[in-house]
Amino acid sequence: MTLDFIGKSSESAKNSQTRSTISHGNANARTLRDEPLDLTDVIEDHEKELNRRELYSLEFRNFANSSKDQKSNVWINRRQTTKTSDGIKASAEPDGGNPNMINNPPSTIGKKEDTNKKKEGMMTEKMFLRRESYLTALSKVTHIKTIYHISYVIFFVYLLNNIINDYCMRGSVRFGLDTIKLGFRDIHYAFGVWILQKAFVCSLYYNIRIWWNIRAIFLENGSLQRLWSLSCLLAYITSQVTFIYIPSKICQTWNLPFATTAALLLETCRMLMKMHAYTRTICARLSHRDTKGKLDQSMPTFGKYLYYLFAPTFLYRDSYPRTSHIRWKFAVARFTECVCITFLFSFIHENQLRPYLANSGKEELLASFYMQRFFDILAPCMLILLGTFYLILHAWLNFTAELLRFGDRMFCRDWWTARNYDSYFRDWNVVVGDWFYELIYKDLYLHVFKGSKNACLLVVYLLSALMHEFFLIYGLKMFFPVLFVLFCGFGVACIFITRRLSASWGNLFFWTTLTFGNGIMFFLYYLEYYTSQNCPKESYKSWSDFLIPHLWSCYAK
Repeated sequence: MTLDFIGKSSESAKNSQTRSTISHGNANARTLRDEPLDLTDVIEDHEKELNRRELYSLEFRNFANSSKDQKSNVWINRRQTTKTSDGIKASAEPDGGNPNMINNPPSTIGKKEDTNKKKEGMMTEKMFLRRESYLTALSKVTHIKTIYHISYVIFFVYLLNNIINDYCMRGSVRFGLDTIKLGFRDIHYAFGVWILQKAFVCSLYYNIRIWWNIRAIFLENGSLQRLWSLSCLLAYITSQVTFIYIPSKICQTWNLPFATTAALLLETCRMLMKMHAYTRTICARLSHRDTKGKLDQSMPTFGKYLYYLFAPTFLYRDSYPRTSHIRWKFAVARFTECVCITFLFSFIHENQLRPYLANSGKEELLASFYMQRFFDILAPCMLILLGTFYLILHAWLNFTAELLRFGDRMFCRDWWTARNYDSYFRDWNVVVGDWFYELIYKDLYLHVFKGSKNACLLVVYLLSALMHEFFLIYGLKMFFPVLFVLFCGFGVACIFITRRLSASWGNLFFWTTLTFGNGIMFFLYYLEYYTSQNCPKESYKSWSDFLIPHLWSCYAK
């Protein structure tokens, strides 16, 4: 009995010490948040790491690091960097650094006399570590594995529901294949366009070599060198605009369905972002080497560029953390999940969305009737949102990463625990968020708005909203900017509102607004789409015919 009491007392003291450490760390984080520097991401990373360690030490002992040699900061995404006077960035690695980090800058930090310039130079830089994805690590926990099992049951319930409805109404079972075939109709055209796009993207590697070779010839003549670089810059911008215009025009001219259009335009945007990141990284590197004969040392090989084009990251590095082998069982499981979620979306569309709103434009627009319809589809729409997150940011990216032995699997973080919309936007999609931060936010922060974080955030959110709206305009073949209004209107307002809320109330407010906002968006888009099918406009000759919603033109008659 005495030994048991001593053991329990020591364990209690250990847990109390852990909680004290966590509390002290969170207090320090709150103090640091008041600093004017752009350290929000770093502070939140350390908070998440401290919370993860508490989770590990108190209950979820299976929630361990993804690798035994990964001893610290496995979930931290960025490290602090300082822009020195000679243009070289130096890093201050947390916890003494990590051997799995790659491409570490020189360790010498330049001193600046001007304190304001020094504050503007303090930024953070992406860290690439060998680690599992957040959901993969959580799936090792028994409690979370139970949620996985519940998800499997939900899928089979929807499958049985679809089978019964098909058999009772049609006398045959289609398994949602009609919707999938219709959505991916003419996918071979999109594949042909993708092949041509990939050839163009590969040619960028050699175009940069040509630019640098001729630039080196004009090394002694600064005017000709600047003229050549400006000419190449103009050609580059023109090519990028053309690169995204032609596929969108093809989708419109050939009247490609929604799924085919979304696949082609998403792939177009992915390649466009990769080209821009590679060009910015390599051209900046080469511009600091104006001595002839160093091209082969500065320019990466084509193999590295080709690997980057398929790797699940938008930031170019000469090398990435790699795994030792391919886990084929893991890859097959992730691909199977992609297929199952695609069928799940088809089941939801056929049984719980289309039956409620397919007669829009034929029926009388009654507020009470459509209010009931809205609450009927609220839960299925939320399931589509969560399924889309899991499909793209976990199943598909882990599948491609496993085939390429790409080591850094942190494609998202625990956005579901977000206390404000700042955290949600950063943690929902880490892959795209890193690109926006490195290539848009940093330039705006250092050169345009001169340290105004809120102005930089607003521009980034605006660009993100425009990209999402672009996909929907060409995918649905109509202009109905509900997502843009919700994103840049209510969404931006929520960013500043949730900053003042506590963690519990902030998370409750986040989930409430996300559920209803997502439901409103799906409801209005379905309503407008089926109204355009059932009550088309008399003509589409004037530009106003494309801007006025079909809901207005149909029910205002």
